[in-house]
Formats: sequence, C-alpha cells, structure tokens
Amino acid sequence: MTTHQKELYITMVEMFIEHYPDDSIGTDGKPYLDCHMCRAWQAMRADLIALGLAEGHPLSSSLSATVSQARQRLATNMPASAPPFQEILDDWMYLFSGYHSPTLPTTRGPFATESVYAHVMALFVSHGFARKEAEKYIWTEKIAPAMRSFYQWTPELEDLGDLETQEIDQALASVPKEIETRILETGDPFKSLRIIKELWDGEVWHLVPAKNESSNAITNAQMRLYRRMIERATGSSPF
Repeated sequence: MTTHQKELYITMVEMFIEHYPDDSIGTDGKPYLDCHMCRAWQAMRADLIALGLAEGHPLSSSLSATVSQARQRLATNMPASAPPFQEILDDWMYLFSGYHSPTLPTTRGPFATESVYAHVMALFVSHGFARKEAEKYIWTEKIAPAMRSFYQWTPELEDLGDLETQEIDQALASVPKEIETRILETGDPFKSLRIIKELWDGEVWHLVPAKNESSNAITNAQMRLYRRMIERATGSSPF
C-alpha cells in the first residue's frame, strides 16, 4: 500500500467507526444485523476486527478504538492482519452506496453528494477513482472492481440503477392507456402493483397476464414504476 493509498484507507476506516451501528437485539434474541440483507455491515465489522479496532465477530462486536485512536494506530503501525486496500474499498462502497443513509450514488452520470462525503470524495478524485466537473462528481472506470464486487455495475461497466431507470422511462412512455387507467383507479397500492407485475415483463406491456410467473415478490423496479406513475398523475408520491 502506498503512502497516498494509506490516507484514503484510513479515511474509509474512520468512516466505518463514525457510522458504526449499535448491537440492538431483535425479538428473536439475535442482533438486528443477523440477516442476509446486512452482509455489508458484517463485512465492515470483519474489517474492523481484522484491524484490531473492534472485538467480537461480524454479527456482534464492539468497537475498541475511537476515530482518533484508529488513525494514530494505523498511521504508525498497520497490523499484519489488515485487509488489503481493495478489500476495504470494496466493502466501503458496498456499505455506503446501499446500506447507509445518505447513500452514495453509483450512477455512471454526474452526481452530487452530501457533505458527509466531501473529504472522502476529494480523496477518490485525487486517486483517480472519480473526477469532478463543476460541483458534481463522475466515477471513473478505476472504481469498477469495487462496483462489480457487489454486482452494482455490469461487466460492461453499466450501473444497474441507471439501466433500471431507463426501463422505467420506457415503461411509462409505452404503457397503454387502458392499463394505466386500471392501475390508477384501483385505490389500492397492492392491487396496482399486482397489475404491474402481471402485465409488464420489464420490457413490454401485455394486455393479458403473463404466464408462468416465477415469483410473487414485487421487485424494486415494479415499485419504482408504480411510484413514478402515481407522481405523474397526481404530482405526489404514494409512499
């Protein structure tokens, strides 16, 4: 790890500590983080444990250093067990772009960030992971391994969120009037979402329900499409 990389490495670790979650216990007696949706938090905890900055295990641990103590320790004596730079970068992007609020955008287009990310984004720019244009940032291809590590970017380096937005734009532009009317007039979000699930296959609309439905679960894209449709019709979000 170069001296230049080390500053970014320590800054990301500091943010892990600053935004460390508590060990709240759920009704089942297990920590809330003990679930498959929280792999990003578990990876962060494992990193801190490997760095000697937390004690326990990825599902339930406690910090053993403050932010200032962490910086001093890592700056003077990086432990042999320290995760590689790329691993910290992968885990940091996974956590802060999907499981932390405010989230850090992963789009391939220009984006603005909240002030909490100002310092780390300046370091990303200096390392070539992003570039700044006017008051916004644009990710470069150098960040691709981190984005692909949690499947946010495709092998062609396209952002899945961007692709989903394009699909939704197309769906809104092509929805038949009779289908849109049915969706808007149900008065029940769950019934409206079911209509969308049955009649939109992610690419085109069908006047009759698609056969062989593989899952009853409502996808994020279907939810976003419903929200956009309601906002277009009423000027306000349904939720």
